[in-house]
Amino acid sequence: MLKKYFVAGASVAVAVGLTALASQPVRVGLDEKEIQPIRRPVGPPVGSPSETRSRTFTDDADFLEGTLINLNLDQPGALQLEETLTAPFPLFNVPARSRGTLIRINTRTGEVIGEYRCFPEGINRSGYYGVCRTAVDSEGAVWVCDRNNSTNQPATIVKIGVVLGGERVRKEPNGDIVPDPDGAYLRPPFDYISSGVVDRDGDGLIKTSRGLSDLMPWPAVTDQDGGGATFGPALVEDAEDELVLVYMLTTGTNEWAAIAVDGEDNLYASAMNPRSGYALFKYDGFDGSRIADLGNQGEGGYSAIIDNVGVLWTGGGYTNRALRYDTSSDTGVSIGGYSGRATSWAQAPNGRIWCVSINGVLYEHDQNSGAILRSFTSSGSNNRSIAFSGPNDLWTGLNSQSRVARIDPTDGSLKASIVVGSAPTNVGVDTDGFVWATNQGSNTAVRIDPATNAVDTTVDLGSGAGPYNYNDGTGQVTAVLNQRGFWRVVHDGCVPGSEWFDISWNADVPSQTSLGVAIRAADSVIDLTGEPWTPVTNGQSLDGVVTGRFIEMRATLARDQDAPPAVTPVLYDLTINAKQLPQFLIDVYPNRFPNPIILSRDYTVYVAVLNPAGRPDAADFLDPATVNWAALAPRFGRAGAATATPVAPARLMDIDGDGDIDALFGFRTIDAGFILGDTMAEFRVTRECEDALGMDSVLVQP
Repeated sequence: MLKKYFVAGASVAVAVGLTALASQPVRVGLDEKEIQPIRRPVGPPVGSPSETRSRTFTDDADFLEGTLINLNLDQPGALQLEETLTAPFPLFNVPARSRGTLIRINTRTGEVIGEYRCFPEGINRSGYYGVCRTAVDSEGAVWVCDRNNSTNQPATIVKIGVVLGGERVRKEPNGDIVPDPDGAYLRPPFDYISSGVVDRDGDGLIKTSRGLSDLMPWPAVTDQDGGGATFGPALVEDAEDELVLVYMLTTGTNEWAAIAVDGEDNLYASAMNPRSGYALFKYDGFDGSRIADLGNQGEGGYSAIIDNVGVLWTGGGYTNRALRYDTSSDTGVSIGGYSGRATSWAQAPNGRIWCVSINGVLYEHDQNSGAILRSFTSSGSNNRSIAFSGPNDLWTGLNSQSRVARIDPTDGSLKASIVVGSAPTNVGVDTDGFVWATNQGSNTAVRIDPATNAVDTTVDLGSGAGPYNYNDGTGQVTAVLNQRGFWRVVHDGCVPGSEWFDISWNADVPSQTSLGVAIRAADSVIDLTGEPWTPVTNGQSLDGVVTGRFIEMRATLARDQDAPPAVTPVLYDLTINAKQLPQFLIDVYPNRFPNPIILSRDYTVYVAVLNPAGRPDAADFLDPATVNWAALAPRFGRAGAATATPVAPARLMDIDGDGDIDALFGFRTIDAGFILGDTMAEFRVTRECEDALGMDSVLVQP
């Protein structure tokens, strides 16, 4: 006969006459004052932070487990902004107009590390203009615009991601992965991978180009629609190169030659065709879907930047005018007074906006009004690009003279004129301060050392490359204009589908600075980049926010544009807490209370692992009926030092009379390690990532 009581340790069923459960006499009745409602077990609270799967990042070694972009650890254990911000990575992106591809160069070695198609195969994109503009976002991914072509098809824009590090491998027919420096795949771990890069074939690797002319197939199956008639998400599905992320079609047959990235990494694109309107659109930086149609602006569309206060500057391709467009208010102002079309734009360290016209005149603008403040010639003509490497150094390509000019913007004086190759069309400043130029006529890219005003590296881009670009190809523009740096780090929660408890940090955020944190989670490191970032607040609960074994955290440190360079936020530590894995609901001596443990006697104490079914917090506990007890090694004893092992395998039965299967174990008291004064007992099972624990009260007697 079973008689059920609710006592202050757990729900117990007393089997009247089942004296075999213990070597001590069985008390089958309880005083009414001892009968209490059922409660959660004592001990470590379930649903709380895990001690073993949580992590605090606080010293230099911790922070260096992640990627630092424009941050430093000059103060030990404190992440802070660099005073001078640079391009995020040692990369130079070169549109090969005549081939319809993008070539990527490692600026430190001069090695071409990849070449990528800019549109699917089989599509006629053989027009004269071709791929000709780039815009690099804060994560190093690059947007490439195909301006127009002779077939009067819509112009296109493609986004190409970044992966750094990893091991080159090949896949054998039997599925084996073999290291191979010429392999088509990169195997993690990676030093860095940008958002949106997706392991499309699910093999745990990233398939991507090895270098020059290594163009991977991109069949025109579904991607050629580029977001469709509604301009929705345009994520690439068919390209074998997994760094090709987004492919979208623009409106009509306008000539699209101006693209720029804003402070949120969204993309603005402007057309310059007077026959069908100077259209301006805003696109989502993650999936390429159209956010807004900003209408016919009447100007612009030739090249563009977005400055440090969110203003878009773009020159008119068919007029000697330009457009100043405030992206915060969606209002534009036309600017006149140029002697030729404005071909390229840059912002000086003092905030002033500069452009160069195709006839070699440099113009300085007031940032607030757009008014031209002054102008002077660049000692060249047919200029196509402009960049700053410091407050006193402006660089521009003299296309007709096969030179790059170094000019002092304070007075317009020529500091150096450097022979670089035939028809330079692009200049840019890399992460180390070197100046790069691409030469359309000689199919080369060159690196200039500002210390010597001489070319120290020449990269052959191959016959027929036709490099052509008026925009930033290194990422310097986005980094400098946004005045922010990033720290990204991945933490392993050990268990697929991990739930996360909360996140917190300690920081100093002085006036004119900001610090923000965002997270994303997935069950593999590669899959993280396919997840969007979710902003979080300090101390925020993460219940229901993200789930996944791996959680990536991104801290963004920024300063206001008018703040002194030495002003910086400081991140001292960041803690991510994993939610504790399900535990055990136990009852020591299920036919007794208050669970006596007698030290002077060696006997068997019985422990019930109860089924949590029906409890409101059942998800916090393991179901003993589904546990593979044969593969585990339970231990029992004093809290924090459980040493006794079972005297026999688990017995599965309904111990508490609720109709659900429980598990019963016996342990020798002499092995359990209790001492006088102990009030808690522990049942523990070792798991790979985090032990499963159950606790109940005991009364230890001599």
